[in-house]
Amino acid sequence: MSLSATIAPHLPFLRRFSRAVSGSQESGDALVAAMLEAIIADTEVFPKASSDRIALYKVFARLFTSIAIRVPQEHAQTAWEQRG
Repeated sequence: MSLSATIAPHLPFLRRFSRAVSGSQESGDALVAAMLEAIIADTEVFPKASSDRIALYKVFARLFTSIAIRVPQEHAQTAWEQRG
């Protein structure tokens, strides 16, 4: 099975998790995009793990702790984001 077929089923859940930990949809999606770019650039960053889902979240966790995503606020925040 290709790496893209391995990762694809987990992306909706990873996006939801990323939005929760980053605080907004835009920054969460930017983190997931950065993670996918890192995997494309070097497939060796995708670790061997007991499951593909765990491996994917490990890559995301390493990336999340090592970079800061800044998304410009060009549009009005949603009501949910304004509460935070």
